[in-house]
Amino acid sequence: MFSLVTASIIVGCAAFLVKTSDINNKPDTNIKDLNDIFKEKKVKNFKDQYACISSRTVQKTFTDYEVSIPLGKTIKDIEDCIPAIETHFKNNASVEKIKKSIVIRLYTTDLADQYYFKPIMVNKEKGLQIFLGNSREGEIIENLSVNPHLSVVGSTGAGKSVFVNCILCNLLETYTADELGLILFDLKGNELNEYKDLEHTVYHTIKVKETIQYFSELKNEMERRYDLLGSYRDINSYNKANPDNKMKYLFIVIEECFSLLQYKNDYNLLGDIMSKARAAGMHFLLTTQRPAADIIPKVAYTHVTTRVGLKTNSLQESKNAIEIPGLERINEPGVGIMNVSGKYIYFKSSYISEQKIEKITKKYRKKAGSIVIDPVKEESKSSKRMMFDLEGDL
Repeated sequence: MFSLVTASIIVGCAAFLVKTSDINNKPDTNIKDLNDIFKEKKVKNFKDQYACISSRTVQKTFTDYEVSIPLGKTIKDIEDCIPAIETHFKNNASVEKIKKSIVIRLYTTDLADQYYFKPIMVNKEKGLQIFLGNSREGEIIENLSVNPHLSVVGSTGAGKSVFVNCILCNLLETYTADELGLILFDLKGNELNEYKDLEHTVYHTIKVKETIQYFSELKNEMERRYDLLGSYRDINSYNKANPDNKMKYLFIVIEECFSLLQYKNDYNLLGDIMSKARAAGMHFLLTTQRPAADIIPKVAYTHVTTRVGLKTNSLQESKNAIEIPGLERINEPGVGIMNVSGKYIYFKSSYISEQKIEKITKKYRKKAGSIVIDPVKEESKSSKRMMFDLEGDL
């Protein structure tokens, strides 16, 4: 039965079309198409009330269409329409919650066919900043003083290795070995070989047990740094007050967390470190090709506020990686969606060749004859030895 409520909703949506579609005398036919998709996907309740677009906000690279969701329907019902919307409009779309509104974000520009790696300079005064790729608005620079830890998830061939290499190479080109130390747990065994003997590299291993051992060393270092901070709020304020005796940032990569799956108890220690590491200037990057729900246990994952997703093999894997569907529909290496504290960004990684990586890392290799002390092995010689001397070993 055609109810009075149904009629009022239809009239309301029609009134909106008349009121807001006329921009520069060009009707927004997208609104009608979106409403038609809701009808085709049967997004309606028991009263035959359909979801419909109630307002829109036009931005430079996308348009947000606010959705009026009928009683009894949920955000998931709108999310289920996204594949049809992307197919129809031939561009990316997502469902966003903005304040108290649910909107469909429909992108109106495209990512470039290719982005070639070039060093992106950052403002060091703001802390440790990393280059994460390219959005429609430009380069994505993330300040780890705000969002301290990140994860990168993608199936085989999704472009994860290239993505991580771009991060590391940009760090090398923008921070000196006096400003930044790298700790590399290369649990795939061959991903980070180019970085193991660099001036920046404090520690590198390909062994799982050595990685687990090193977690306690990282906790000791974090506690030592907190002692040094004293009344200072964080490493940035400490370094500004002590320009001749600065602490280095530490960027810690755990490549392929799947290898640690059997050591879940040790993740409790890792989670404890990650919960406090931001102020001490210690930042983690966790990667995996197998985004099952338990690969990165919640005790650690809860502290990851930047979640980078590349192509996954299923909708559930996409949700495990970035909390929403979408990665399972990606078919191009290096293209993905990142979730930065609840804000979703479509991006494309820059491309960096093996030759380019070699050219960059060659500039920062340790000179022949340099002595490198392994803090884990040296611990038995002197339990009082500091792992990272403020002025020397780091």
